[in-house]
Amino acid sequence: MNTLCPLARRTICHPPQPILQTCLRVDSLAARLARGSNRTYFILARSSPRRVKPSIRIWSTSNPLLGLQVRNFASRRIITEWEELPKDYEDEQGLEFRNNLLSKQEIQRFVGKDIEPDMGNQLLRVMHGRRVAGTLSDPSYTRFSGFSELAHQRALAWLRQNVPVDEDHNEGMRAQEELRAMNEELISDAERIGLYQPNSTPRAEGESVHGVGVFEKIRKAKEEAFEAQEEARKKQKAEIQQVTGTLQTVGHSNVELRRPGENPKLKYYLERAKVLPDAPPEMSKFQRLWPSALMTLAVIGGSVMFAQLYTPPPNSARMFPDEPPAAVTVNAIMAANVLIFALWRFPPAFRMLEKYFISVPGYPRALSMLGNVFSHKDFSHLFLNMLGVWFAGTRLHDDVGRANFLAIYLSAGVIGSFTSLSYFVARSYFMSSSLGASGALMGIGSAYLWLHSDSYMKFFGFPPDPAKGISGSAILAALLCYEVGSILLSRRSGMGFKHDHASHLGGAFAGIVAAQILKHNAAEKKRKELERRKNLGFLDKIKEGRL
Repeated sequence: MNTLCPLARRTICHPPQPILQTCLRVDSLAARLARGSNRTYFILARSSPRRVKPSIRIWSTSNPLLGLQVRNFASRRIITEWEELPKDYEDEQGLEFRNNLLSKQEIQRFVGKDIEPDMGNQLLRVMHGRRVAGTLSDPSYTRFSGFSELAHQRALAWLRQNVPVDEDHNEGMRAQEELRAMNEELISDAERIGLYQPNSTPRAEGESVHGVGVFEKIRKAKEEAFEAQEEARKKQKAEIQQVTGTLQTVGHSNVELRRPGENPKLKYYLERAKVLPDAPPEMSKFQRLWPSALMTLAVIGGSVMFAQLYTPPPNSARMFPDEPPAAVTVNAIMAANVLIFALWRFPPAFRMLEKYFISVPGYPRALSMLGNVFSHKDFSHLFLNMLGVWFAGTRLHDDVGRANFLAIYLSAGVIGSFTSLSYFVARSYFMSSSLGASGALMGIGSAYLWLHSDSYMKFFGFPPDPAKGISGSAILAALLCYEVGSILLSRRSGMGFKHDHASHLGGAFAGIVAAQILKHNAAEKKRKELERRKNLGFLDKIKEGRL
């Protein structure tokens, strides 16, 4: 007769705290009772070097008023963690998945109709063992023989529903164990054939088996040098503070020594100039571009209307009648650029300039499409651009007139700005910025070269005689190839470019289109004039003095 049966149903009537503190004492009592019985009982899981945390399964009593706990010593504990896997575990034997085996009706219902209860329970044990051992998805473990794939799937589905197991964790632990075993095997083989000899000197905790590397030595040396410099600096500072000698007093001065940026007014204006957020706002590409696109179209439309409606004033009504119109127009543009350049040195204007005179793809403003065309921060940038505007602008102005020249300059400037903005937004270069008259300069330069594509030009006597020079189309092609090549090279190298080549290409395209329109209009006007003269009568020719 089983002497443990009465004990398994008893409630241990002690206060809750001693029971929680002496659960191992209860196990030792059960062990002593089991040694006197004719039947052995499973008390705790077999100890294993892989065990992390031994668990004691405790069931609650049916009486909620006692608030105590009772343990059934005759029950078998279900293993669900890889750390508790027995040392003698075999895949063919599996693991127990519940205290009571499934009946024949349950096996036929949950596993398969043609499967015997013993075989069905064995299949469930094997599948549960593989879940705990982490070999469930290992292709090296074949399907349990004698059962169909459907039976395997149904058994696994029932186990996952009724016996919770962290399969991912167990598979990960098994993989770590296999890697550790492989590492030990490699080290053992290397020691056996003489390729590796373990270091006999003891290592500190966390120290690499390979010793201290060169980079680690360099890092430590630099840290020691830095600490020595800091110590010397602190010591020198302390010695300076200890000097108590008196200084000769002098008269008061209006000069106040400050470090850069410590002037309160300058700090105030610098803080006001921070009009951009710390990070680019979440916006779609369309949301970033459409206001600037409307501004670009508005400037182009206004420029075209100005070119159509402008009438040159008579010489008596001009402000500078003794100066050529081309020089006056170009000088006005240069003066506007110099004024904006000077404002970049005037702190109260910083906020306005940061808003409307620089193009920032991360936070674009529509008015900056036109404002940045007249904006320069560096003197060298301003000087080179204005030099080009003078040489190319005066010549184009003489060819097309003031209205067409200003229309080309402004349209090429905003088209270049919008091309640059679109390129940076498409590439997600939100931390970049752009400003300068380069796009407008490329526009007027390309327009002049396109109008004189068949003409030959020399630069400071080059090429020398008897060469005719370089054609305008060849110079324009070289400029465009340089700009396109610079963009492709920067994208291939992964480095940004200092010059805004996208703006240059946009301005050049605008200038070429404008020059072609002017060419077409001039040819159409000439054709109409020839046709009119051809249709003149005898008296009309006499009036025009052609006879």
